[in-house]
Amino acid sequence: MEKHQLQPRGRLLPESMARSWHQSCGGSYEYMIVLDTQHHQHYLQSKTYSILQKDNMAHSIHHQSTGITAYAVFEPDAVLKGHMLIKADAPVLAQFKESPNRLLLTVAGPDIGQARWNHNMSHMPDSITNAWAKGKVITLTVKGEWYATQHISSLVSSAVRNGNTIISVFCKDGESIDLPLQHRGESTNGEE
Repeated sequence: MEKHQLQPRGRLLPESMARSWHQSCGGSYEYMIVLDTQHHQHYLQSKTYSILQKDNMAHSIHHQSTGITAYAVFEPDAVLKGHMLIKADAPVLAQFKESPNRLLLTVAGPDIGQARWNHNMSHMPDSITNAWAKGKVITLTVKGEWYATQHISSLVSSAVRNGNTIISVFCKDGESIDLPLQHRGESTNGEE
């Protein structure tokens, strides 16, 4: 793959706060948004993340220095390449922050559950545009055996099957839900 110079793009915030760069190669693209752009040259000179997957099923990256792996899953039950997320039964945004024997899983369901309208969007009925968002349970399969370290009201269920953890979370309104997890075999006070 041929490398191209990252090109600055339009700004939504003052330049001192955020700036984005876009790289286009062979019909695909990637972009990054850097906050506090007074120090952006470091990020442009060497990529601080690795791409795990970039296709029509999902996009995922891993940021080595922070231990964060992030996923944008587009297709239900897609084959996911990479690190922690094995499968999701619906489109989902998921982020994993790893530390020894701990995992912070953040989940958001991007679909607000509006009724489908296959006609002109400018003539969508008020019964659709003004309807309340519907929540949805999204089930994720996470690599390894994990358990929740605290009660989270949106956590519907969690079970270990075949060495992996199946987590079901109630998602609504695109809200991010943080699920602190601990590896099985480790207790919260450090004892096995």
